[in-house]
Amino acid sequence: MLLAAGAGYALLCEVIAGFSGGAAKTLAFYPLDTLTTWRETRHTGRSSELYRGCFLTVAGAAPYACIFHTAFWASRQALSGLPLAAREGLSGSCGALTAAVVWVPFECIKHRVQVAAPGCSTPRAALRTTLEREGVRGLYAGMRPTLVRNVPYNALHFGLFAAIQRLCRALGLPGASAWAGAFAGALTALATTPIDLINTRIQVQGAMAGAPRYTGIADAVVRIVPR
Repeated sequence: MLLAAGAGYALLCEVIAGFSGGAAKTLAFYPLDTLTTWRETRHTGRSSELYRGCFLTVAGAAPYACIFHTAFWASRQALSGLPLAAREGLSGSCGALTAAVVWVPFECIKHRVQVAAPGCSTPRAALRTTLEREGVRGLYAGMRPTLVRNVPYNALHFGLFAAIQRLCRALGLPGASAWAGAFAGALTALATTPIDLINTRIQVQGAMAGAPRYTGIADAVVRIVPR
């Protein structure tokens, strides 16, 4: 009983830490996220619109953290016999795979609000417009590219973080966790940026008149790369 209570408390702390970190990161860097979305969709906006949809993303961080970290924690326990980097990487993939069910709708609406798609001036309006035009299926636009992006992203991020952190500590470098987080984040972002662009365009295309219509990841690659 005590072991179960201790495990539950550890998981709760991990979920709270994940939500707090995610919310803080969103608030601090959301303008950069908006600028990235604008660049990926070739949208032009004003500086006063840089925080459009921010509250929605912060709100989505709570259910995302609950699902992601529960799956991550359970996977980490089940894979305890593996080397650290492999265990963390596989657990990150499991967390991303599970949490995509709740995250994709939040991200889809966020992107449509960021580019001010017709009828998407606010998250509530974007939700209503999406459901009216595309049904519930519209909320899950970009599910496949999200998985193609998030599963390897989290595998690389958590795996690299564990490996680099161990190396920094072995070398006696101060701030091992900070260095590991910085390098892991930069490398994984570099590797997954192309699929992030495809994901963004697929998620907004249903709400944008005259936007390119991609039927899937392969179609998007074929049509985007030559340009």
